[in-house]
Amino acid sequence: MKRKIVGVVFGLSALLVVVLFRLDSHVDSMRSPRAPEFAQQADPSVYELIAGVDRRWGKSEGESARHSPIAAWNTDNDPDHQSEVVEHLVESIPSSEIRSTLLDFSGQESAAAVLFRQLLVRRWAEQDPRAAAGWASQHLNSTEAVGQVAVAWAGIDPQAAAAWASSLPERPAREQALLEMAYEVAGTQPTVALGIVSSLAPGTDRDNLLIHAISQWGSTDAQAASAWVQQIRDDALRQRLQGTLAVSRVDEDGVTAAALAANLAPGPEQDRVVVEIVQRWGQTAPGSAGAWIAAFPDTSLRRTALEALLGVWSTQDSAGAASWVRGLAPGPLRDAGLVALADANPALPR
Repeated sequence: MKRKIVGVVFGLSALLVVVLFRLDSHVDSMRSPRAPEFAQQADPSVYELIAGVDRRWGKSEGESARHSPIAAWNTDNDPDHQSEVVEHLVESIPSSEIRSTLLDFSGQESAAAVLFRQLLVRRWAEQDPRAAAGWASQHLNSTEAVGQVAVAWAGIDPQAAAAWASSLPERPAREQALLEMAYEVAGTQPTVALGIVSSLAPGTDRDNLLIHAISQWGSTDAQAASAWVQQIRDDALRQRLQGTLAVSRVDEDGVTAAALAANLAPGPEQDRVVVEIVQRWGQTAPGSAGAWIAAFPDTSLRRTALEALLGVWSTQDSAGAASWVRGLAPGPLRDAGLVALADANPALPR
C-alpha cells in the first residue's frame, strides 16, 4: 500500500485554502475591506513563494490577484481542483530552485509551509533521490522530509533506499523512513518489506507493518508466507500473523482460509478471524461458508459466525439465505439460523 502524498494534500488543503485566501485578499486590499485582518494572519513565506512564482509567469501583483492559480483556488470549492492548484504551483518551481525554496521554508511550521515542503521534497526525491536524501539527512528534525524521500526512493530502488535509511542515526527520523519505505514496497515486494522489519524496534508500528506485509504476501504465496510466520517465537504475534494470513486467502481460496483459521489457538483471535472470513467468504460463496459453519461444534462462536454470514447473505440474496436456513436439519443450528435470519430481515415471518 502506498503511503499517500495525495492523502497529505487532501488532509491539509482545507487549512491551506484559508491561508491562501487571506493572501489573495491582502494583494487585492483596495477592493476588500477585510483585507487588513487577513493580511495580519497570512503566512509571509507562502506569500513570497507565490509572488516569486507569479514573477516567473511575468505577472504583476495586481494581475496575479486576478489570474494566478490562487485566484482560481479562492473561487472554486472543489477539493480535487484545489489539490491540482497546489501541485501546479509546486511543479512551476524550477528544479534548480527546489533546494533554495526548501531552505526558505525551513523553520516554518504553518500547515501551508508543511504542505509545500512535503510536495517539494517528494518531487525532488523522484528526480534525484540521492541529492534529496543528502538534504534530508541534514534535516533529520523534519521527519516529513525523510519520509517523503524514503517513499519516493523506495519506488525507484528499494535496496539503495533501505541502505540509506538504515544508515541514519538512531532517532525518530530513521524509524519513520524505514516504515514509510516498507509500506511502499509491501504490495509488490513483501519480502523486502519484511527484511526491513528487522531494523525496526519492537512495538505497535513494527507489528502493524508485519501484519500488512504478511497480508500482501499471503494473497500471492500463502505457503511461503506461512513458512515465514512459523519461525516467529512470540506466540501472540505469531497468532495474529497466522490470522492475517488466513483472512488474506479468503478471496482466492476460501477453503484454505478456513483451514488456516482452524489451526489457530481457540480464543478471541481465532473468533475474530473466523467471523472476518465468514463475512468475506459469504460475499462470494455463502453456501460454502455455511457448510463450514455447520461443521462447527455448538458454541457461541458458531452462533456469532452464523449471524455474520446471514447478515451478509440476506443483504445480497434474502431468498437464498432463507432457503438455506430452512433446509437445515432440525436442531440448534437451524433454530439459531432462523433467529439470525429474522434479525437480518425483520419483515420476514418468524
